[in-house]
Amino acid sequence: MYKRRFHFKFRYLLLAVLSLAIALILPLYSPTYLPIRTSVLIPPALSLSPSEVCFHHCPVYEAHAKITIPADSEARPNPQAEQSARAAYEAGQFQNAVELFEQAIAHYATQNDFLRQAMAWGNLALAQQQLGNWEEANGAIATSLALLEEVEDGRDRRSIQAQVFTIAGQLHLEQGQAEQALHDWEQAAELYVDLEDRASQWQNQIYQARALQGLGFYRQAIDLLEGVNQSLQNEPDSAMKLGGLQELGDALQTAGDLARSRQILEQGVAIARTLDMPDRIADLTLSLANTLQALGETDAALALYQELTVPSAARLNAQLNLLNLLVQQESWNEAQALALQLDEPIRALPSGRTHIYTRIKYAETLLLLANHAPEVRTVASSRAMGEGLAIAIQQAHELGDRRTESYALGSLGRLYERTHQYADAVTVTYQALNLAQTTHADDLAYRWHWQLGRVLREQGQRDESIAAYQRAIATLQSIRTDLVAMNPEVQFTFQQNIEPIHRELMSLLMRGGPSGEPSPEELESTRQVIESLQQAELENFFREACLDAQPVAIEQIDSQAAVFYPVILPDRLEVIVHLPDRPLQHHTVSVTPDQVTETVLELRRRLVNRIGNPTQTLPLVQQVYDWLIRPSAVELQESEVKTLVFVLDGPLRNLPMAVLHDGDRFLIEQYSVALTPGLQLLTPRPLNTQQISVIAAGLTESRQGFSPLPGVGNELTRIAQQLPSQTLLNQDFTRDTLQQAIATNSAPVVHLATHGQFSSSVDETFILSWSDRITINQLRSLLQGTELNRQSPIELLVMSACQTASGDQRAVLGLAGIAVRAGARSTLASLWSVDDQATSELMEHFYHELAKSDVTKAEALRRAQVAILQNPVYGQRAYYWAAFVLLGNWL
Repeated sequence: MYKRRFHFKFRYLLLAVLSLAIALILPLYSPTYLPIRTSVLIPPALSLSPSEVCFHHCPVYEAHAKITIPADSEARPNPQAEQSARAAYEAGQFQNAVELFEQAIAHYATQNDFLRQAMAWGNLALAQQQLGNWEEANGAIATSLALLEEVEDGRDRRSIQAQVFTIAGQLHLEQGQAEQALHDWEQAAELYVDLEDRASQWQNQIYQARALQGLGFYRQAIDLLEGVNQSLQNEPDSAMKLGGLQELGDALQTAGDLARSRQILEQGVAIARTLDMPDRIADLTLSLANTLQALGETDAALALYQELTVPSAARLNAQLNLLNLLVQQESWNEAQALALQLDEPIRALPSGRTHIYTRIKYAETLLLLANHAPEVRTVASSRAMGEGLAIAIQQAHELGDRRTESYALGSLGRLYERTHQYADAVTVTYQALNLAQTTHADDLAYRWHWQLGRVLREQGQRDESIAAYQRAIATLQSIRTDLVAMNPEVQFTFQQNIEPIHRELMSLLMRGGPSGEPSPEELESTRQVIESLQQAELENFFREACLDAQPVAIEQIDSQAAVFYPVILPDRLEVIVHLPDRPLQHHTVSVTPDQVTETVLELRRRLVNRIGNPTQTLPLVQQVYDWLIRPSAVELQESEVKTLVFVLDGPLRNLPMAVLHDGDRFLIEQYSVALTPGLQLLTPRPLNTQQISVIAAGLTESRQGFSPLPGVGNELTRIAQQLPSQTLLNQDFTRDTLQQAIATNSAPVVHLATHGQFSSSVDETFILSWSDRITINQLRSLLQGTELNRQSPIELLVMSACQTASGDQRAVLGLAGIAVRAGARSTLASLWSVDDQATSELMEHFYHELAKSDVTKAEALRRAQVAILQNPVYGQRAYYWAAFVLLGNWL
């Protein structure tokens, strides 16, 4: 009684406070507000449809042929009440179903039929859930389980008990209690095993996968679902098979395996159409549309969203996703019309975790619409934002779902932030943060730290803002192994949710305090943030935490190396420079990201396409030199630096630093040049030149639609003339033969003269063998899987005929990925496909220099590039020599 009275008072107190908040919010919208970045799609409802929760799509409980009531039972069902209750439930008349189930319970109580009472109480819980009466639903389940304890053990009791535990798991999951739901379903699983009920075991595993996803364990959920779907492949097509396919497709989408998600969901849609199951077609079509939108196929996604006309939860979610897509496409009038159309059905949603997230997403999408299109803004949509969040907070609190309450409060804080009500934003965000921390929801906590950082920055509290940003990044690092395993309602994208935190913090640090200049400590903090961002981006590329970073002092690696950290910020370019035996220094360049991108793209285009004569390219390479190098040129000479190491940012990665020019000479004529995704990812050991030998593989003939490389044969011959080599050419170069060569030959260098592509997608980064494509993960397995059988590790991986994917501005991520993932300590590769003859000559020079005892890999590459540069045959065109870059350990 006390608890209910408390909830009653809290409800009206909360509504009063939030009504005041809404009144303050509504007048303040203006066209200048930034949008909420919400690429998150509204997922299909986690709650089971009435037919699903009644076990394998049969009416209410009698779903399973093996579940029977003993024929000699003295109690008989109440046909009128029970059958009417089932009919009402199936018709969606849940209040009527509640009353009829209660009549059935009363009837069975007079008969002392505990088993049938337990069944009816379980069905009553389902009906109460549909009405959002969670306290009553929980009480009904507890009563059902208690009654079953009074029933003599036997097959019938265990059958019903398993089903009641299944419903209990459903209730707990919808109330945000994923751990308890998993426990319920594990208990049900044990009973289904005892019953030798394979179909229910499969269904139970699908349910357990939902709980694992709710707990953030997406990889475990995927593994479980893969097993279920494998088992179901040999079974007839059924609703259960469709459920498994949809769950797996959704989990794969959240984990970033979009191509596989699409394949699985398309299979599900096809089966659902064959079975003529409209509800399943709608659910699977929604999931498929979500995956297509994540793939960037917006037109196809739009068509599927519009196709969903079946009245269902899927249709509502599809319309909400369609609204978000219309806003992204700036179709303001259509978005406004749809927003008004959705207002009433969303207001009518009952309580429940899924519906709470639906309210929040609707409010956030309305804010996007109001920010971008004030001319179509309405008082109704503004009011809906505040009211939707108020109801979401209230319902989450009443459910005791602290995680969801945190998310709703954080969203309200974001609304305050956008309307410049910073004091209120701080208060509400702290409340959201406290709830996230008490529930160990670090995937939410980092967001609220970030939100506090932004708001405190706007309030001019620089130190407090920096501290909040640093806590956000520290929290991210603590959950790096689970970054792909976030709750789908708050799933991040790297460029929208991770990268901005790092860049905003770097901008704050580099602004400095009252003096306007960053302190040495702030420069060092910025350098660490750069390293953290590089690591996070690579882990996002691989979709797993695969990199073990260790702090490394540059002096311990190479006392004659300088490291350049260019950082592209929204209004400027900052360059941090580490010189031997000197404190960090920096310089600022007043240039926008667009200017940097345009300059790099034009320069890259001229280099690759050999446009104009070499002197016409000089102004561009001198411009980039002036940005990055010239302010430190004198200090470089004074420090007697021999090697320049670059930790590059953004579009600068697409440009070989060797081509920079000071007006007299190319950078490569003065210094050895190397790239690294971060010093923390290095293995700083020099190459043992006394034992150097090569495994050289390549293709000269056309394969799989790729052009022939006639110069490769000469290239491999020249390598063999310089160093001991094992050569695999054309049909002798397959994945298996390469793996065998690496396992049996202790050569520290692997040279691959074959087509390859670097891409921002791990699935599109590959090298070509005679028989197939070798992906980056396959290459890692091939190289690292044989390392235990070798006397020495692979020191250098050379890929002499690769190129970055056309039109992919983040394609060099693939090259960096190979550099840190393939198992070699250094990687030498080409950014674009280079003339065969020039490549052959460059590689001959490179290996000739590499064999010398006092020459580092970076210096060997420098000498080889200078040799091609000075060869009159190539007319001093950088196209022939600049494409080759060394990543990783340059020693």
